[in-house]
Amino acid sequence: MKLRKFRLIATVAGVLATVVVFGLWLWSDDKDSDLVATHDAPAIEVEGAESIIVREAGRKVWEFSADRIVSERDYVTATNVRRAVYYRDEKPYLRLAARNVRLNQQTRDLVANGTVQASGPHGFTVRTERAVWKHRARLLQCPLAVRATLRGLTFHTTELSYDTKLGQLSCPRVVQVDSKHAQLRGDGAVVDVKRQRVEFPQGAEIVIRPGAGFLPGS
Repeated sequence: MKLRKFRLIATVAGVLATVVVFGLWLWSDDKDSDLVATHDAPAIEVEGAESIIVREAGRKVWEFSADRIVSERDYVTATNVRRAVYYRDEKPYLRLAARNVRLNQQTRDLVANGTVQASGPHGFTVRTERAVWKHRARLLQCPLAVRATLRGLTFHTTELSYDTKLGQLSCPRVVQVDSKHAQLRGDGAVVDVKRQRVEFPQGAEIVIRPGAGFLPGS
């Protein structure tokens, strides 16, 4: 298996510094190889970082702006994250801010805790206390109470996941959806993000707002 190193580029106080971090490895796509882990990698700490860029094979994967960032062995931990951007095809795809962020440098999974705010394509935004990004699945999971918006629709629920591959938002538990013209409530919903279509497999209660003459999408 070919091992690839992370390269961290930090801009601190307007000075650009490039650091090659030895011992921080990524999985390759070779299924018949073993991961060679290193346990003697030095810890690297940066304070007041305006831009920390994590690259894989020269391609930008994540970019962080935070008060404090520590890279040690398999993880990068950031505190008071003002901005974290996930890049797909080297273009910004997901953006988030949180009190703490922890990135697994082998799987590239990420966990954000504390006043998490995230946004994605098609006007999708999320506010919650915990969010998990599953890199291989391209899945954003919110296991705690969450408020999400999608172009005029607001979702209130206790659990939510966003499958970026399918462009699908899933609310497996009781969810309330508010719009300008109506309020819908049901025991779970599935949303087509691109088409902005909400389905309630088990049915939903609908309350028409006073003065509204039609439902969303009608």
